[in-house]
Order: sequence, then structure tokens, then C-alpha cells
Amino acid sequence: MLSKMSNFLFGRAATGGNGPERYTVRIPLWLAENAKLAALEKLALDETISFRLSGQTAVIEKRHDFVVLKIPDLTSRTAAEEIAGQIAIGLIRFSARKGVAIQFPFPPSDVARSEDPNLWLREGLQDSEYPSHWKRRSNGTITDGGIFPSETCILPEHERVWEYPMYFGRIIRPFTLDEVSGAVEESDSFVPGAARDPTILTAAQALWVACGQQDRRLTCVLLIAALDVLAQGESVTSWPDFTDILAEIRCLLKKRCDADAARSGLIQKLSQRISKDFGKPGMGDSIRHLVLRALGADEPDSPEARKLTKEVNEVLAWRSKLAHGGGFRKMPTATENERLRSIVAAALDAKLNDLSGEAYRVDRPLQGRAGGDNTERHIEELEHLSGRGHSHGSPFNRDEIHER
Repeated sequence: MLSKMSNFLFGRAATGGNGPERYTVRIPLWLAENAKLAALEKLALDETISFRLSGQTAVIEKRHDFVVLKIPDLTSRTAAEEIAGQIAIGLIRFSARKGVAIQFPFPPSDVARSEDPNLWLREGLQDSEYPSHWKRRSNGTITDGGIFPSETCILPEHERVWEYPMYFGRIIRPFTLDEVSGAVEESDSFVPGAARDPTILTAAQALWVACGQQDRRLTCVLLIAALDVLAQGESVTSWPDFTDILAEIRCLLKKRCDADAARSGLIQKLSQRISKDFGKPGMGDSIRHLVLRALGADEPDSPEARKLTKEVNEVLAWRSKLAHGGGFRKMPTATENERLRSIVAAALDAKLNDLSGEAYRVDRPLQGRAGGDNTERHIEELEHLSGRGHSHGSPFNRDEIHER
């Protein structure tokens, strides 16, 4: 019991820290609730089971809510990286074939070294917390690096690498029954039948999955998916009328189509795409309209509306670059995802008010449920977040924002 408590509070040794140069592939795996691995059923916490994997001896270690797959004793980092990639591909293919959700982070993260902001923890423990052969060096150091439990890593077994406690690697969201009670009491202004609405239920599914993700990129995309669902049917009142212009363009394209049989199919697709993109509001336009309405920025040309529009454009740009453009390698920050979640909360309240037959009012539904008291506070937070994290202050380009 003391050993498990120590692991929870301080962490544990991730490597042996001695011997010749050897490497271990370490991949944490999260199995879905309906994914049952019989070999794990009888294992207690921190117990392991060995098996053969692609010609190598592999070990699975049971943790509290995930397992760790390890392939030890590899002679080079290159060999470790190659087998890590093979395992990743194999697990993804297995999920597709078997229908088993086995989630894991990839590619491998680097071991944090001297620039590690958590250096104080792994270097500040009592000597008795470390393996007995990890003697403190003459310069006072005792470890060589640190990792989080939720990271895939290539571990140098011959170095001293510390694994931080689990609560360092992910956001823990404690709550109380009083908070649950308060949220229910605050919802008395909504029509109970709104809980049966397909839009609300579908958005809730995306929201629940988003909040449970380990990977912030998936959280980001799923929160945007929740916004997308909530924005379905949103009436964009300021959409310009391009009817005459579109008619001229379609007429011109038809003439080109008749004269160029070889490319007629592509020209027809171009005509359809133009009509779809500009003939009516798209997903991004509906989301922008919903967010402005939900956060009380009703005047589209006001400074508040322009700032919120810029923020939503950046969020949609993340989705386009990460999900559609293969640029899903830049991690949204935790702060950016928290802000996005508060926007989803505000949009959810707006739609619930719509379903309840009320005009949306910022003063009542938003307070205490969407993360802010008024529009001005949201704008201040926006100014704090704009250009931070991995967005790099990217300018808005309509063509890059989304696939309509």
C-alpha cells in the first residue's frame, strides 16, 4: 500500500539506470470500456504479463485506468523507433479489423532533460524514494530525465529516467454533488422536452467524448464537432445575396463545359462547388453566427463581434489544418481547449433557449455555466489568448478554414 501511495505522490523509476546501452519502447494504451483483454482480468495494479510481439519479448503492465506496453532490451534507438512504428500501425489496423478501440499517443515524445520544468520534482525527493543503486552524484543530481505516464517514449534503459505521477500528466476535474445539484437547479428555465432533441443529444455525445480524451488534438476537433452539430439550422441573417453573380458564373461554366468535353466533368464539379460555397451559408458561417449570438455580440460590426469572429476563425482554421490538411501535429494548448469548451457551453445554452421558445439572454443563461459573466470578460480572455499556443496568430483565409 505504501508503495502504491508513493507512486501516486512522487512517481516511479521508468528505467533501470544501469547496464549497457539498451532501449525500451514504452506505449501507454487506453482500452475502451467494451474492449476486454482476458489476460488483464486477473492482474492487480502494477502487475505485468509477458508475451511475444513481432519476434520480441513484450510486457504489459496494468495501471489504474490504462496499461503500458513495453518492448525492452533493444540494442539501438533506431531499432526501437522502427518497432514502435510497426506496433503503432499494427494496433491501428487491428482496431479497424476487430472493432476494438485501443487509443495511444504517437509519435514518441522526447525524454525531458535539463530544461524540464518539473526538474524540481524528480531531483527533490528523498534518496530512499529512488532505486537503491541511483546514488546522488558529486554535482548533486540523481536523475537524467523525466517522462509523463501518458507519453509514448523511447526509454534509454542505461540512463536514469523518472516517471512523474499520473496527476502531473493530465487534467483532473474534481467535482462535488453540490455542483451537480446546482447545475440541475439552474436548468429549470429550459423546457424539459429539450433533452429529447436530437441536436442536443448528438452534441452531448461529441462533448462527452471530447472531455474524456487524453490527446488535446482530439479534444479540440471533437469540441468543434459539438459546435458544428449545435450550429445546424442556425439562421445566418447577414448572408449576402450572390444569386445574380452565381447565375452568371454558372452560365459561363456551362458554355465552357459544352466546348470542352474532356474536362466537362471537372467543370461541373467546379460549378457545384461554387454554388455550395457561396450560394448559402456553410458550416463555418453558421458556427460564427451561433457563437456571436451565444456570447451576446449581436452587432456584427462591433469591436466585440470582430474579436470573437477572429477567435472563431482561428478555431476553425485549427480544424481545417489538423483534421483535413494533415497538419494534426501541432498540439492545441490546454488553455485554448478550455476556452473552446466554454464557447461550446455558451452555444449549448443558446440552443436550449431556442428550444425553450425564449429569446436568448446573456444575463441569465450564460452566467455560471459558460465560464464568464459578460461579453467584455470574454473579450479580455480572447485578447489574452490570441496568437498564443500553436496557432501562431495565423491570419484568416476563407479558403483554408473549412470544407463546406
